Amino acid sequence: GLSEMANREVYIRSVKNHVFVMLRPILTVIIACHCALALASQHAELPAGCDSAWSFAVLSDVHIGDANAQKAIDLATGAVKYINSVAKKQNIKWVFITGDVTNTAYPTQWSAFSKIFDNLQVRWLPLLGNHDVWQYNSTWEEPSPTGDSLFGTTLAAQLQDKTLPSVPGVQKFWYNTKTVFNPEWNITSWFQNWELHYCNLHFFANDFNARKPALSQLGYKGSWPGVEMHNFPGGTYQWLRSSLLALNQSSMPVADASIVLMQHHPFRAPLGVPDFIYGWSGSQKKVMRTMFQEAFPVEKYWGVVAGHWHRWFNGTSFDEWPSFRQWETNACKLQGSITLAQVKGGSIAQLQKLDAPYTTN
Repeated sequence: GLSEMANREVYIRSVKNHVFVMLRPILTVIIACHCALALASQHAELPAGCDSAWSFAVLSDVHIGDANAQKAIDLATGAVKYINSVAKKQNIKWVFITGDVTNTAYPTQWSAFSKIFDNLQVRWLPLLGNHDVWQYNSTWEEPSPTGDSLFGTTLAAQLQDKTLPSVPGVQKFWYNTKTVFNPEWNITSWFQNWELHYCNLHFFANDFNARKPALSQLGYKGSWPGVEMHNFPGGTYQWLRSSLLALNQSSMPVADASIVLMQHHPFRAPLGVPDFIYGWSGSQKKVMRTMFQEAFPVEKYWGVVAGHWHRWFNGTSFDEWPSFRQWETNACKLQGSITLAQVKGGSIAQLQKLDAPYTTN
């Protein structure tokens, strides 16, 4: 009856516990071996010469020459000192500056920026931002934008460094050194595009900054704050498209989420901001998504690392693609902000928000 059923249940539980105790060491070994094999497989995909764990840092919107000029200089100087102090411990390989390194593209602002960042003890690569395109002050502006040329000549030591070796499977860097005729504005433009392939990550730095003038009728000077595609021979859109297609046909490994876009303007604008003026319009973003899918499945793209909006943001670029990330670094001129990205096993594992200690010089 009931007593017999109860005894049977006790016996069954006893047998189950006994079997589990016997099998637990075996299961532990199997799980440990599986994890070890997975880790070994992940590390085996890394080319020889690549560290399994390393980092890169990102700054944005330095704005040398800002209205509060000395504070911008002090914060940038503090950020450089902080990166140097943690570079060895964090194994920082690269520092990227995602645009608006100057406030009005004056030659003195370029030289001041270069003087500060030349103190970095880590290889650094800058990007152009909309504030870097056009020289102006409160009473004057140049007739056509020459900031891209000043950017390229002033920062040539970093962008055209002949000592940067190309190591098959480990490191390859390319920088655009050619000017082109810009048919949209009947000017000569030097699009500040570069690409870096480093240990399974593929960085594409894209100059989509407008060469269109700001609305002078409303009292604005400098360049239009939003994006232009530059879809013509030698322009950024056609360069990026051909570069992604070439990567697809190359022998370089392209793992999931290993393509990282670096640019000043992120694709998603803050809520309520007219993106067609200050960023990417809906039609422009649609063209970009089509181009991305033409080269690779969406899963191959990590997303975009950018600045422009002077805020921290960790989200997605497109409603249509929830896996395509968007990370924005807060403006350096506000808090000495730094992103520290940690890479493990060839993938971006973590992004940290840091503010460098602020000390006056």
